[in-house]
Amino acid sequence: FTDNCVDHSTLPTRLNGDGGLMLTTKLLTRKGRAYAKLGQTNEAQKAFESAIKVAQSGLLHDKKIHRMYSEKENDIPSEKILNQCISDARLNLIEIKRVIGLIEAINSNGGVRADVDAPMAKIKNRQMYERVNSVLSSAPANVEMVAGKIFCLGSMRKWIELALFCEELACKHSKFDGVFTRDLEEFNPYPLVRVAEHLHPNIFSNEAENVDHILSHKQVA
Repeated sequence: FTDNCVDHSTLPTRLNGDGGLMLTTKLLTRKGRAYAKLGQTNEAQKAFESAIKVAQSGLLHDKKIHRMYSEKENDIPSEKILNQCISDARLNLIEIKRVIGLIEAINSNGGVRADVDAPMAKIKNRQMYERVNSVLSSAPANVEMVAGKIFCLGSMRKWIELALFCEELACKHSKFDGVFTRDLEEFNPYPLVRVAEHLHPNIFSNEAENVDHILSHKQVA
């Protein structure tokens, strides 16, 4: 796409607020954020780098396009939007590199131990806990790190915190129940799990008010 963007004959009709370079840059940035939350660091890095390249291609020809639109008295702040997208993508790349460093540090130490009763797991998992939490602060949907936190809490015998973490996770994900139907059914990661009947994602929404929540036996089931 970026190779075609340098075609001077097509640029004036393509750089606008709702399509072309602008839209491509925004979509690539959002795509990168989605990958980042999933913990797919390589894909996120590629998306952010592509967003920067596309935005820079637009900035190279911004003056010509600006003249074209200014004659029509259209207000299209292309330069400001593209520069903002570049700044956002670069900030996200810094965060991605931080997450990659944390994951490499966890793996270099043998990773999180799944056997929570093993003597070595009780020592190593305690050491890994802060790093795992730090990864989840940027990549809350990283399945490996979610499991890692569960193993760490189990090793440290923090059963109440472990139960609360699992309950919050179940409530937050209940908003996706019923999404994987029809043409999306084949992408359902847990096809044998029933749709939650008693959970809803707002159960733990009052965390800032320090409200203690106790799930009913139906919600736990």
